[in-house]
Amino acid sequence: MKSPSSDHPAKARASDVSGELALKALRVSESRYRRLFETAQDGILLLNADTAQIEDVNPYLIAMLGYSHEEFLGKKLWEVGPFADIAQSKEMFAELQTQGYVRYNDLPLKKKAGTKVPVEFVSNTYDCEGIKVIQCNIRNITERHADRAKIQRHTQLYATLSQCNKAIVHCANEGELFLQICRVAVQFGGMKMAWVGMIDPETRTVRPAASFGDDGGYLGDITISVDADSPFGRGPTATAIREDQPFWCQDFLSDPVTAPWHERAALAGLAASASLPLHNKGIVIGAFTLYSGEANAFDELARDLLVEMARDISFAVDNFDRESRRTQVAAEIEFKNTMLQTQQETSLDGILVVGENGQIISYNQRFTDLWRLSPQVVSTGRDAPVLEAVVAQVENSEVFVARIKYLYEHRDEMSREEVQIKDGRIVDRYSAPMIGADGKYYGRVWYFRDITERKKSEARIRYLNRVYAMLSGINTLIVRVRDRDELFREACRIAVETGGFRMAWLGVLDLRVMKIVPVASAGLNEEFLTGLAERYSASELGSPGIPLTTRALTEKTIVVANNLESNPTVVYRKELVEAGIGSMAILPLVVSDEAVGVLTLYSGESEFFREEELTLLMELAGDIAFAIEHIDRQDRLDFMAYYDELTGLANRRLFLDRVTQYIRSAASGGHKLAVFLIDLARFKNINDSLGRPAGDALLKQVAEWLTRNAGGDANLLARVGSDHFAAVLPEVRQEGDVARLIEKSMEGLLDSPFRLNDAVFRIAAKIGVALFPDDGADAETLFRNSEVALKKAKASGERYLFYTEEMTATVAGKLTLENQLRQALDNGEFVLHYQPKVKLASGKLTSAEALIRWNDPRTGLVPPGRFIPILEETGLIYEVGRWALRQAIADYLRWRAAGLAAVRIAVNVSPLQLRNRGFVDEIRQAIAIDEHAAAGLELEITESLIMEDIKHNIASLQAVRAMGISIAIDDFGTGFSSLSYLARLPVDTLKIDRSFVIDMTGGAEGLALVSTIINLAHSLKLKVVAEGVETEEQSHLLRLLDCDEMQGYLFSKPVPGDVFEARFLAPFVPG
Repeated sequence: MKSPSSDHPAKARASDVSGELALKALRVSESRYRRLFETAQDGILLLNADTAQIEDVNPYLIAMLGYSHEEFLGKKLWEVGPFADIAQSKEMFAELQTQGYVRYNDLPLKKKAGTKVPVEFVSNTYDCEGIKVIQCNIRNITERHADRAKIQRHTQLYATLSQCNKAIVHCANEGELFLQICRVAVQFGGMKMAWVGMIDPETRTVRPAASFGDDGGYLGDITISVDADSPFGRGPTATAIREDQPFWCQDFLSDPVTAPWHERAALAGLAASASLPLHNKGIVIGAFTLYSGEANAFDELARDLLVEMARDISFAVDNFDRESRRTQVAAEIEFKNTMLQTQQETSLDGILVVGENGQIISYNQRFTDLWRLSPQVVSTGRDAPVLEAVVAQVENSEVFVARIKYLYEHRDEMSREEVQIKDGRIVDRYSAPMIGADGKYYGRVWYFRDITERKKSEARIRYLNRVYAMLSGINTLIVRVRDRDELFREACRIAVETGGFRMAWLGVLDLRVMKIVPVASAGLNEEFLTGLAERYSASELGSPGIPLTTRALTEKTIVVANNLESNPTVVYRKELVEAGIGSMAILPLVVSDEAVGVLTLYSGESEFFREEELTLLMELAGDIAFAIEHIDRQDRLDFMAYYDELTGLANRRLFLDRVTQYIRSAASGGHKLAVFLIDLARFKNINDSLGRPAGDALLKQVAEWLTRNAGGDANLLARVGSDHFAAVLPEVRQEGDVARLIEKSMEGLLDSPFRLNDAVFRIAAKIGVALFPDDGADAETLFRNSEVALKKAKASGERYLFYTEEMTATVAGKLTLENQLRQALDNGEFVLHYQPKVKLASGKLTSAEALIRWNDPRTGLVPPGRFIPILEETGLIYEVGRWALRQAIADYLRWRAAGLAAVRIAVNVSPLQLRNRGFVDEIRQAIAIDEHAAAGLELEITESLIMEDIKHNIASLQAVRAMGISIAIDDFGTGFSSLSYLARLPVDTLKIDRSFVIDMTGGAEGLALVSTIINLAHSLKLKVVAEGVETEEQSHLLRLLDCDEMQGYLFSKPVPGDVFEARFLAPFVPG
């Protein structure tokens, strides 16, 4: 038996083992708990139930609330931030102590960052090693909140869609619907704000049409543009409209596209937006925009519901539009029917509406009253009885019925005509087809209006308007006219053309014989006017032959015959009535209370001249009389201001004005002008010895002689002093013209007898001459210099002098040369020299040009440049040219008769020869001496001369060419001929001017020009002759250019006829 002492160690060991196991198990349990505590996905907070101090917190809670472990431990529950904001924290702990269990399903805790997190708070109490511990399990329920919010939003959106459809059903118009859907979106959909914006086409902006929830005035002055380039055109609403796609902005305050509206959105509490385009007939008209107070508020389901809602709204808008149009059309139809009925009953027209089958659809009372129809006629409902009753009243019933029938056969036509009724009324009838919108014919509408009074009024208005128009036209004439004859002539013309009178004539009273002299007329034929003039010239004022005119003049009042058929006192009454004249009026023209003439007007209407017309015509007669007086007075004033009262010639002032005008013409025309100052010799002696009346008579006779000498043109003359006259020669081509004119005029003046007091006087004169532009550029300077020239002439004893001494000498020399040339023509001193023309290809002689030379017996041969211009200036070139033509023909015929190889002779035609209307006959006479003469003759005419009178010259040259004479254009290229005329000219040869031949070797341009002329001539089948060929280079180039012939010093200078004959004309060998 073991002693107790022996068992004790064993028990002790057993006890130790048991304790170790328990401790190990405790450590294992504690380790598991710690792992659970640290890895738990809920927050765990351990409290000392006695002290309320926090014993421990797990990592999840630390991460969830953002506080560190140290910030929790040892603190009382209400001292830690998350619970410090909860006012009932102490009460909560007291409840935990007493009950040991507390549950909060939704408790907001504040994080250290300041934001709140919703949690589920559950606690229980247990003992831990003798310490009462409260374990608080804190679960983050943010996702649960989000899900709940999501469900709530979806529920709200479904409710919104439902309410939207309800609004669509119940709303009567677009505006009401927009307001309701905005309200529904806010009140049922939980939106912060909603609005509908419509596009304004003019401003390209989006205009709010309806909104709800805009308590802060977000939309008050908002600017949204639909243009992408605008800074206000890139936001959600504009983009949705422009792209026709929903635009979802989940973070409104951060999205760059909403930057322009961030500030106002923040104030309004807007966090997200949705913009959906709205349509009408498929076209975007605006957008529906919703705002949420939360970001990311529009998930997929929300977007689908809002898109469907926008689609429903657009459908409703389409329906509103269709219904609005239907209602509008119905209202318009009702309005038009009412309007048509009212118009028909109140119309001044008689209206009859007839269907396509002749049934009467409607008519008004005015129709039956106008046609005086009985109710029985129209009550039949058919148009035939009505038409029969109407036709019976019409003047020309056959035409009326034919027109009605035509309109029924031609349904589409409208028609209007005036219908004469047998009782004297005039009815305006208008008819138009009734064509429906479908193009179908439904009948015809007839309108009838009694226009009898209107036609009478129109006739009276036309009469008055004619008189007013005539009065206005003649008054306008009076303002501008300055001549009596023009006044009378135009007054009659206006009376007929504007006043509508058939005839008008105006006569003046010749006080010497007391007879009316017709001076102007219109509308009268020559025979009638001649008879009228004879009648009045044979009848003195007061004679029975012209009683009405006599009365008008003696009583100074208008005399009217309103019915010519019944008035035997009218002159030529029968003829006037046969000419369709119904009435006439004679208007006296009274000047200074004296009748000076009459204006007689003839109207085609009887009873035309009534009180209103006569008042206007009396005014018209007074206006014409005033104009006569004014013209007479003005003529007198004008005459005294510009004319010499004694001679009637212009005074110095008017003369200088006229010279100024002539200077302008001379400057533009590029020619000279001459001013002459004429001093009458011995006038002072005559005036002093015979008296002033005799002197005045002499001056008047001299003025008349000067006027005759100036071809009757007194405008070229003036009296500028007591015995001084002035004259102007407007166009001076050569100074020699002036000298010849002076010589001729001075001789003529001296040869003219002037009779004074039964005595005959011969008058000589001294003349001073000034030329424009040599002696002055203006009239005053020319006049002053002609005075200087006159003084020199008087002082030197010369009959006349030019202002410039050199000019006097030059003119004198030209006159001497002119006299010598006249003697040369008479004495046969002119000879012909001949210059040959040869073929370029062979050098063979083809023809020759005859050139005039003057063999002066005093000096020998005179250079052509010295005497040819004088021949042309004096006109002697005409006679010399005729001599040259005859001489060239004679030489050709002589050579031919001598058996020489005679060639064609080219003779130049002067301008005077070609301009002469007998040119063709002269050529015909010149070649008539021999049948072979034409074959030996060629006429050379310059290009510029032909173009002076192209049509006449073409005809002349055609006639010459028809005689067998060849025609050449001389100096081609220096004139201004056109290709169209060149092709029509009857010519055979073009002669290239020597200036082009010279330029040909100077450069490519000159060569190209000659080539062009040659090619042009050949294309027109013309021969080409080059003039002035002097070098081998020129000849070589011309051959290369295919020129036909040449003429010039390279081959031969012009030579006398006998030399030409000996050198170039070989005997003709037949065969």
